Amino acid sequence: MLKNHILAVIGHYFPHVGGAEAHLAQISNALTHYGYKITVLTTRQGDTPYQEVINDVNIYRFDNFSNGEEVGFLSIKKWIEFNDLENAISYIFLNVGASNRRTEETIEIMTLLRTKGVPTLVRITSSGRVKKLAQVCPKGISELKCASKVIALNQGIYEELIDAGIKCQNIHSVPNGVDINYFFPADEKRKIRIRHEKANIECRDTDIIFFCPARLDPKKKLFDLIDLWESMYSQGMIESYIKLLIVGGRRDNLQDFMSLKDHVLSLNLGKTIILTPEVPHHEIASFFQMSDFYISLSSEEGMSNAMLEALACGLPVIAPDIPAVTDVVTHTVHGFVFSCLDVSTAKKSVLDALKLSRDEKSRICDANTSLIHSRYNIDDVAKTFSNIFCELSL
Repeated sequence: MLKNHILAVIGHYFPHVGGAEAHLAQISNALTHYGYKITVLTTRQGDTPYQEVINDVNIYRFDNFSNGEEVGFLSIKKWIEFNDLENAISYIFLNVGASNRRTEETIEIMTLLRTKGVPTLVRITSSGRVKKLAQVCPKGISELKCASKVIALNQGIYEELIDAGIKCQNIHSVPNGVDINYFFPADEKRKIRIRHEKANIECRDTDIIFFCPARLDPKKKLFDLIDLWESMYSQGMIESYIKLLIVGGRRDNLQDFMSLKDHVLSLNLGKTIILTPEVPHHEIASFFQMSDFYISLSSEEGMSNAMLEALACGLPVIAPDIPAVTDVVTHTVHGFVFSCLDVSTAKKSVLDALKLSRDEKSRICDANTSLIHSRYNIDDVAKTFSNIFCELSL
């Protein structure tokens, strides 16, 4: 009998929005149309329901803390112990680095699922995590070798897995995907209309917007991006009509967001940098469509959903030469790639982007949308996942 129950284990899920959460939501929604039953086990944030169904996806949330102790994944482990999973395949998000304890508990969940005979597909969430796993939880490498299949989001992760002794036939290079029904280029009329609709975003029709959607994580280097903008602005490289729009930070925890805002105000950049807290994922497309360029200084990615969404919207990409970027973006074809070892080189990329003619921007837009449609369409990615789960169910 084919197994058609996908059991996903992830640290956070909606309403928390990050790359992994967005990926799982998109894939889950698509797989339900293939007849799969999807169950997500995750930790609870704020006052979100303990159990709910969204787009036919069953979500179980567990309190992350009890009496000061981190217990979220222990509760997930107990749920797995006491439920019948005969017809299940698991999809595990291994986010090494969130906390050593969380990593160890994820590995224990993988072991439990294996002892229960549940096939396991493991997703390494970002570059550098396999090496870190060997340091913080050596038994995790052994368990990773026992996994049915492992997903490598980029060439760097693939090489880490091979170096760790994972058999190449057990590694699948499966990208993230983009829903091209939501993420597509906007013509000038639509772009201006969106700007008018967003009353909280102070920008004019003629402003040039560089967009950076990112969670407030040190690896995203948002403070460095603000400092880079200050350097360019103070040196007269850019003027006040050239805006940096940053969207990020959970609405239920604004402390980090306020520190970012204070930093902008301390540098007197209120006229050229716009900050707004996290928005629901279904609204983020409009922010891409009102913008002119996508920019990121992020030093660590698996495969950036935001970058793929920017490409789908036809925006030239400005990003560092890490594997998650160079596996997708070709310099001057899809945007501009700078050295991750020296973020000051991003200045030249910003200036090169500003020099693009209308025809050159149109060429990049066509190249970016063609790339997404041919390699990263969410429907095609879902078919690949369906094929993997079908293989694991045999």
